[in-house]
Amino acid sequence: MTEMKPRGMKRREVREFRKAGLDVRILPVEEVTGAKMVAIHDWIAERVYPDVDFDDWDESRVRDFCSDTLTLTFGTPESRKNLLTSGSGTAENA
Repeated sequence: MTEMKPRGMKRREVREFRKAGLDVRILPVEEVTGAKMVAIHDWIAERVYPDVDFDDWDESRVRDFCSDTLTLTFGTPESRKNLLTSGSGTAENA
């Protein structure tokens, strides 16, 4: 198994993310739906990690991995520290 660690998005990725209308920090609350979160996770998987084949991962692992990417990008210093020290910021890929 290969261990992967999520990372925060780079500035250019954040600009593309925003341009795609996916930045939940600036969306109206009523637009942050389950469908929007699926689109966000798909966007992150495909564009932030283009060299990773997520097709054999459980969907919950992909969701958690992409959520960790969001935390590392937009989270508070405390939430980023907690993620990195808890060990949950990793995913094993079979």
